[in-house]
Formats: sequence, C-alpha cells, structure tokens
Amino acid sequence: MALFEAQELEVYLNDFSFKVTDSSKTIYEEFVPLDSGVESKFAKDCESSDQIKFYFKLPNWFKIPTPIGNYNPDWALVFEDDKKIYFVAETKDTGTPEVDLAKLSGDEQLKIKCGKAHFNEFDELEYKVVNKVGQLIE
Repeated sequence: MALFEAQELEVYLNDFSFKVTDSSKTIYEEFVPLDSGVESKFAKDCESSDQIKFYFKLPNWFKIPTPIGNYNPDWALVFEDDKKIYFVAETKDTGTPEVDLAKLSGDEQLKIKCGKAHFNEFDELEYKVVNKVGQLIE
C-alpha cells in the first residue's frame, strides 16, 4: 500500500471513463479512468454487485517487471460471499463470451502468463483474465 500512498492518482476523462455513484466501493471519488468499453462495463458491474466490496483500476504506474517488459494489470478487487477473496483482474474483449487467449497478441499472452506466475506467489490472491465480473467466481 505504500506505493499508493506515495503516488497521486491522476484521472483523465475520455469516452470510456466511468462516473462513480458509490465512492465507498473505490478509491476514486468521481470518475474511474478507463481504456475501453469492456473496462467501462466491468466498472459498472463492480459498482452494482453486492459481492464486490471494493474495486479500483490499477494506475498506469503500477507495473510488474517481466522478462518481456513491464506489465500493468487492470483491476484490484475485494470479493465477499461466503469468504473474502482478493483478485487482480485483467479485462480483455476478444469478441467471445469468455476471453479467448488465442485471440490476443503474442505479447499480451506472454505478459498475462508472467502476471499469472507473479500473482501465484501470493496465497490470498487470485489472478483472472475476464471480460465480465461474473467470471471472477467460476
């Protein structure tokens, strides 16, 4: 958490920015800065889901070094149902009901593979590549 205390969060609005209506569920007060339509839908679903207790789009300075370059995952989330689960999620739209990794570029596939290996080192954290909030618990 020290990284987030030391860095300011800058928000640049674009067509995909999500207007926050429940600021108790995210670190953003007014808008969540986003890069795509799938991210905008994901943010909306996070806010409306009773099971998502907290979510935020990871800022672009949050990078994980990998052998093929830095990787910036999309989301950090706290999910609570019968138990509390912490997620890091990568959202991708491959035009399919679930993310088809084969439709991603080789570079994206490798960074996701590295991200998965990185987050597997943490016992209390799950890493998922999804295009909908509902795919986090499947």
